[in-house]
Amino acid sequence: MNYLSWFQKFGKVSFFSLLILLVGTFLLTLLHYFDWIPYSFVSIGKLILSILSFFLGGFFISKNQKQKGYLEGMKYGALFLCLMIFISFLFFSYSFSMNSLFYDLILLLSSMVGGMLGINFSTKK
Repeated sequence: MNYLSWFQKFGKVSFFSLLILLVGTFLLTLLHYFDWIPYSFVSIGKLILSILSFFLGGFFISKNQKQKGYLEGMKYGALFLCLMIFISFLFFSYSFSMNSLFYDLILLLSSMVGGMLGINFSTKK
């Protein structure tokens, strides 16, 4: 797979992952606004949404690969994480701490696991 097609696929999968994050966050916010769920569940829900988004991104980016799904998932996770950190620097007050480093490591690992599982569901054999 050449670089241009990989970045095109990265763009599509990243859009899909951002869509999951935006829709999920909107639903959590809406449910919390009407007091149907407590704030502690919103915090856990945001973490689960992020992990799910990175997992599905790693899964779909490596679905058409033959081998080394963990590497495809890691590449996707690292690039998408850099994109998210860049957006956070621009629009929010993002600061590096041990908590954010641990959180970013969890997201990277979830995209790697998604990449490993995506290889098993690949159409190329």
